[in-house]
Amino acid sequence: LILGTNSIKDTGYDVANSIRYDKNSSQSLSRTCGSSASSYTLSLWVKNCEPKGGDTTAIYWNGSGAKLNWEFNDHAQIYWYDPLTRTTAYYRDVSAWYHLVWSVSSNVGTLYINGSASPGLTNVSSIDSLNSSNQIYIGSDAGAYSPQNGYFSEVCFIDGTALNATSFGEFDEDSPTIWKPKDVSGLTFGSNGFYLDFKDSSALGNDVSGNNNDLT
Repeated sequence: LILGTNSIKDTGYDVANSIRYDKNSSQSLSRTCGSSASSYTLSLWVKNCEPKGGDTTAIYWNGSGAKLNWEFNDHAQIYWYDPLTRTTAYYRDVSAWYHLVWSVSSNVGTLYINGSASPGLTNVSSIDSLNSSNQIYIGSDAGAYSPQNGYFSEVCFIDGTALNATSFGEFDEDSPTIWKPKDVSGLTFGSNGFYLDFKDSSALGNDVSGNNNDLT
């Protein structure tokens, strides 16, 4: 998961597992929120296997509507609905892991990519809040559309608190352009939060935050 490092370097924290999505199988992970929140954080590492010319693939969808839908578009930009916008950067490297943090504070959202706030996706206002009936999907749009084709790792959902990227990752002290993961097990996830480490292959939606908020 560490870009630009070699096998002999001690990174301090290594991530052992990921989940693979196959778009032909329309796979996703989901759960009902169970509580309301106008502030929350979603952090995940993703490897996009649909470069330019591929299909649109969903990253995260919240059942309250399109305002909480973000995905890779068919040009490998990260794409956001309402207000319609997209990143200026293209994420076409199918060998690279990208770290995404979606941080929402009082219905105002910011997307961090590899440790930095993304231009055009900073202070996005009028974001719908989560409510107790919302269905969250990781890796698809409403469980059936724009299925993901790639890998996810270290999926964290923080209920009730807006955190920035440094809660989940850090720049390497020897190579300051390299963004790498941190141990997140000590974070406070909130009553509806979850942490998916994908260590149990028989239960990929197993929440190890201590909340037992498993995903289906």
